[in-house]
Amino acid sequence: AGISIAVGSNSITISSPDSGISWSGIAGTTQSAAVNSGYIVQNASQTTITLPATCAIGDTVSVRGLGAAGWRVTANTGQTIKYVSATTTSAGSLTSTSQYDTIDVTCIVANLVWSVFSSATSGLTIS
Repeated sequence: AGISIAVGSNSITISSPDSGISWSGIAGTTQSAAVNSGYIVQNASQTTITLPATCAIGDTVSVRGLGAAGWRVTANTGQTIKYVSATTTSAGSLTSTSQYDTIDVTCIVANLVWSVFSSATSGLTIS
């Protein structure tokens, strides 16, 4: 949607709307995430990022660790998070084990299932 094609003399220009991630720093210990958003965890205490309750297939949330105690990404009731062959419980979570851990999750079943598509971590605790 929103892609346009312009034909000129010896050229074709293809344009699409910006679909990049919008980034924010988190100074507190809790954050309700928005779809297609990224968060840099800055608090020295562990920070909990709650995934959106409503998501469409392909929506993404990204988290980057900076605060000393890391982060926890939590699903809503009825949602799960897939990580390789593991699945969290309903309203379960993935918790970083190192300060600079990163994770990107994508909605793969609208409103119900998130899947880790990228992570840089020394390990995650899955619950």
